[in-house]
Amino acid sequence: MPMYFPPVSEDWVPTWPDLPAAASVVPPRVYTVLADGSQWRTDGTRWRPAAGRGRGVQRCGSVAAPLVTLTGVTAGSFALPIVPEFPAGMIAPHSRVYVEAMVRRLSAAGTALVQARLGTTGSPSDSTIYSLSTGAIAGTDIRISSMAIFGSSATSFSSPNSISENGSGASLFADRSANVDTSSAMSVTIGVASANAGDSFSLVYYNVWLEG
Repeated sequence: MPMYFPPVSEDWVPTWPDLPAAASVVPPRVYTVLADGSQWRTDGTRWRPAAGRGRGVQRCGSVAAPLVTLTGVTAGSFALPIVPEFPAGMIAPHSRVYVEAMVRRLSAAGTALVQARLGTTGSPSDSTIYSLSTGAIAGTDIRISSMAIFGSSATSFSSPNSISENGSGASLFADRSANVDTSSAMSVTIGVASANAGDSFSLVYYNVWLEG
């Protein structure tokens, strides 16, 4: 006997805060958020990305013409062309925030940590999704690929840190809680920490998206 799949009802709202309470919507209705084109479905309790992948931000420069540079700081963040921000309640339990980026060290004044972070302050004090120590060697390229994994807690996430896909490392997995609160807006930043103010870094590319 052939299976019956009910048609998906679709509606729209201007921005994420305009979505009705997820518990008040009967599945499989899908809502489109006009501000960014993302689509959301209810699981009966929370809104989740309709196709498994939700809000995303991607911007690409080149090695010769990077998106932005960062210099003169010991700890700071690139001024991203578009800041990846997740409004209060968007990150549901058992979701993941993925971050990819390409960063190049342009000088050799001192060592530095290259980081991707997620938190409520949009600053270096937010929790690290990725952190890698780099030596004082100009031309060093860093490829960021990591994720924040949310379980049942709204105030912490787990991260594989700088372990590459299909790779391994000693005790790099970590739970993070600094400035983590899914009931508040949180944003992703990319930058440096424990750096030398005489150094410069360029951001060639970044991509951030939510799955859940």
